[in-house]
Amino acid sequence: MEGNEGDVWRRLLRDARRQLRHTQRQLAEVSGVAVETIRSYENGKRRPSRRHLVALLDVMRVDRGTRNVILEDAGFAPDGIRLRSQRDDLNYSIDEAAAEIERYPWPAFVVNEYMELIAANRTMLLVWDVDPAAEFPTAPERNLLTAATNPRFADRCLSWDETVGAMAAAFKGHHRGSEDPSSPGPYFQRVVEVLMRYDPAYFARIMELWERVEPLAPKLRWSYPVVWQHPGAGVMRFICFASSANEPDGLSFNDWIPIDAETWLNLERLRATGAGAK
Repeated sequence: MEGNEGDVWRRLLRDARRQLRHTQRQLAEVSGVAVETIRSYENGKRRPSRRHLVALLDVMRVDRGTRNVILEDAGFAPDGIRLRSQRDDLNYSIDEAAAEIERYPWPAFVVNEYMELIAANRTMLLVWDVDPAAEFPTAPERNLLTAATNPRFADRCLSWDETVGAMAAAFKGHHRGSEDPSSPGPYFQRVVEVLMRYDPAYFARIMELWERVEPLAPKLRWSYPVVWQHPGAGVMRFICFASSANEPDGLSFNDWIPIDAETWLNLERLRATGAGAK
């Protein structure tokens, strides 16, 4: 029998590897952890050492929330970066964050530390004209960067260089180490594979952009511009504010705040008609 389903950490570790479409041997090669060790972890024959477990979590870029669950379930202290008070009630759970953004009249969404979409409010889904759960079932597909080469989104983003450049800068300055599409690690390799599904011209632009943007130093709050052309609602202009929702688990709010009256009117029209809703 593969794995011990009673151990949450084993299942999550195995799921993370499979999300990247890596075999146990491939993971061993990039992590420096012996394939026999990885196999014994997944099949329930061995408890992990923290050193080996962290090596696997690091190389697979397991998001901080899942990473903390794995560490705690395996018997170790979580390593979520706590920059604020230790009081848990100051942080939003995923459900609380999803409920919070649903109250907003502007587009808003929640991402994890690798920019994977966790939740989006109705207004955001109308602007994007998308059903993420149905259309993008895996974590790498839900990475915001993958929209940069998908014409369905990329053609509508009139501020493409500035918006995608901000994402590239965040990945280059990531607190767990810089990423580069020309020499990606296992997780980013899957993101690159998704990027390459779509328009090669956009992918070439990403590669050029990656070379010239400066790394973005990790902050609790940062911003980027978005100018969006919606086929049913017209041009909308936003400044996106990204701020922490749950620092230990690496969750962030992204609020697309309209910067002019025309955008507010177009949003109200979109919300009233539901045009573009999946």
